[in-house]
Amino acid sequence: VSTMGKPKLVHSTPFPGFRALQGAERKMCRVKFNYDAQFETDISLKKGDAIELHDQGDEWWEGTVQGSNQRGHFPSNYVEIISPHGTPSGETLGIHSPAEAVLEEAGSITEQDLVEAEYAFAVEQVQEQEQEQEIEQEQEVQHEKEEEVQELPLEEPQKLKYARDHEGPFPWPIDTLSSPPSESVQGFYSLDQMKVLATPFPKAKSLSFPAELFASMNYFPSKYASKSYRRLKNISVIMEWTPAPAVLSSENAARQRRLVFEEEESLRRSFCLLDLDGDELLNGTEVQSLFEALDVQDDLERHESILKYALDGVGSENLDLLGLIKLITGGFYKEMESGRYFVVLSLAEAETLRAALHMPSGTVGVLHDVVGFSEPTSFALRMLSGEEKDGHTSNTRWKVLDQSSAFKEGISLYQTDTAREVFRFLDSQVSFTERQLGLLVRALQQNQIVDRQDFYKAVRACRRRRMVELSSTSLKAVFSIPHEFELLERRATNFSIQLLMTRQGLSPMDTFLAFNQSRTGSISCSELYSGLKWLGLRNVEPEQIYKIVQTMDSTGDGLVTFDEFVSAFTTARNSSRASGMAEHNAATPTSFSDRPADHSSIPRYQIPELNSELASTSTSGGLAAENSSHMATKPRDLASIAHGFKIKIVKASSYNRIWESKGVLTQNKVSVWAPSLDAGFMHRNRLMVCLGHFAVQGFSNPSKEKAKDGGYCILEISDTRAMMLESSSSLESVIDIVLPKPVQFRLEWRKDQAKTPFRAWRAEPPSDDYVALGMIGTTGDEPPPLDSMRCVPRRWLVPRNEPAKLVWDDKGTEGRPGSIWVLNSGIKTFFAVASHNEPSEQAFGFQDLHFNLTSEDIILDTM
Repeated sequence: VSTMGKPKLVHSTPFPGFRALQGAERKMCRVKFNYDAQFETDISLKKGDAIELHDQGDEWWEGTVQGSNQRGHFPSNYVEIISPHGTPSGETLGIHSPAEAVLEEAGSITEQDLVEAEYAFAVEQVQEQEQEQEIEQEQEVQHEKEEEVQELPLEEPQKLKYARDHEGPFPWPIDTLSSPPSESVQGFYSLDQMKVLATPFPKAKSLSFPAELFASMNYFPSKYASKSYRRLKNISVIMEWTPAPAVLSSENAARQRRLVFEEEESLRRSFCLLDLDGDELLNGTEVQSLFEALDVQDDLERHESILKYALDGVGSENLDLLGLIKLITGGFYKEMESGRYFVVLSLAEAETLRAALHMPSGTVGVLHDVVGFSEPTSFALRMLSGEEKDGHTSNTRWKVLDQSSAFKEGISLYQTDTAREVFRFLDSQVSFTERQLGLLVRALQQNQIVDRQDFYKAVRACRRRRMVELSSTSLKAVFSIPHEFELLERRATNFSIQLLMTRQGLSPMDTFLAFNQSRTGSISCSELYSGLKWLGLRNVEPEQIYKIVQTMDSTGDGLVTFDEFVSAFTTARNSSRASGMAEHNAATPTSFSDRPADHSSIPRYQIPELNSELASTSTSGGLAAENSSHMATKPRDLASIAHGFKIKIVKASSYNRIWESKGVLTQNKVSVWAPSLDAGFMHRNRLMVCLGHFAVQGFSNPSKEKAKDGGYCILEISDTRAMMLESSSSLESVIDIVLPKPVQFRLEWRKDQAKTPFRAWRAEPPSDDYVALGMIGTTGDEPPPLDSMRCVPRRWLVPRNEPAKLVWDDKGTEGRPGSIWVLNSGIKTFFAVASHNEPSEQAFGFQDLHFNLTSEDIILDTM
């Protein structure tokens, strides 16, 4: 690169003639950070060591430590190239006397250029010294914190002697894509053959996966992994590929198998639960609920097509028990296409295939029309982590990174969605939705539960993953539900309970209060059994009760808490049924007209408890009632006194620091804060409610900011019927009703390249009638408690067409890109985005900054 005809002095390459003047010089580098050898061929590094380089790969280099005979591999990002004089040869290269002699001899620079170059080098040295001092100080502070606080589990693989041989590359001709997958042709092996060796498992085991799933030898050489420890890379790109046009499999009927007694009984119970009107046929809303339970996307035309297959081509809207058995055992609803394959690729393979896609026509024949074949071979490259909206329906599709011109999507989303969830399971991910878990359970049901768990743990041990307890993640269902028959029964039970609650006019909150006769805040198995019988669930058995409790119980104590119960029956899946339920209720006579509204009349049935010690506490009749007395207040009783509760938007008085961007090498700084919710002793008749955390530019406490637009706000709810020094007996019940907790938190973005890791969590409101006005920030991997923030009724808000304000982004740093924004300027809560684009959420503002509740607020929120 030149400027005005003169060569630049600040350059990353040696000057012309430099090597000739210095003679044959060795390439050197200097160690910036300590490194402990993790592989057999590695060498340990100590900060400040000089290393003679022998080979430079993309990520791993090979060299010999000066002053010793240690030779081996080490990560390239732990060192920096230095000149023979010991100075860095990065973006700024110091001008030394030999170079000066050459340059002066060439007459290509001026004295002013030389002065500028020397100044630039001096500035770089000062910056390096300052950075080293900052790193040392941060390490000291971190060491002190580690002594006080238990360190989070590191996101790194087990420290084992990992083998590095047989890592490839294994080349294969692109035109072989016209042939079916084969390890001997393209190096694609069936996912069934993938094995990993990890402690404490003595043998490398594999699982049975769907037959259309494959992995490339370039991604992971599985055949060499059964006797040596090997690292696993993250899965990034999947190739969906059809060597010839895929066709709808006609083998389903032939594959239909005979059910064992337990499976047939489970299907019979599921049918009875879904048959809401008792006519021994599933029709209308009942069929829709069946397809929802089977995770078939919402598409009426697709539903009709599946029913036609199940009923031997006879078009009908009704399905009897035999039809259900045939539908499940034959797998008609899955609509699998033969000849459609999914392959895990290495990044190098994906890059090569994408480059080939954009070559001129005819350069790579297989990407256009394969010579000798009447139909074109086609493929698409999909990002494992990406989703996009389907242009024809409300469903989402797996995002396509690039595709050949002849590629066509599958006839249904079921096959591609299943492939994606299996690969996410293989990628050691832990966050799955209800539908994704259903797809995964069916894909893995040929394997014993213990084998699924052992395989997952072994694979995770070979990756950079936190070793979290699986029972605390959504994957708990995959490791507790053996097959699709039990999955269907559990979902049918959930649907029936939801419908019965709707018929009775009870919200999940009301139902919990009615069932929890002991007023302890937790429902025992006996209380749930009694409540469901009172609610009208026909033929419910204790064994079904235990399965329901185990599904909802996140702590394993045999009891169901308020949050667990409400979360189980207030999901997006249940909300989507609301309209269908209402239509069904209007057309179906109910048996509840004579049922007394007094919940105290629920008959009590005693069944064996899952945890007798805790269950005895929950049935002791009032123990710990004082701590949960606000739950005993009936929502309908609160409607008459609703006008006595005042809502006010106020600025938070104090804040607690959650996270700051120390250690992230960005130009700007940011910190995240949680508001203090202490109303003070003098205001015992009011409570403060958090609507989300706040993000501030810099590290200063938000209380020091003089905001012109109201500042960082929270909600204040006060009971005007009580004096300031008196506590309100109804206040917490009102808040639980009108400002519900989120159903769950989902991880939106994470930043690990910081002094302290950061996680941004998105709150999922209980229904579309509520809005989450912010996010919650944490420094750990566990989701925040559900009471960390509250959701606001949509009817209190008005949409605003105001742009989001960027607070901070991590441009120029490693890891997944992210940015932090303020969307709702009136309260200044933050939203994080896993990109550098604006958040897609709608901005809202409150209609009024202070107002009193009405009886409609209580009634509407309990419906």
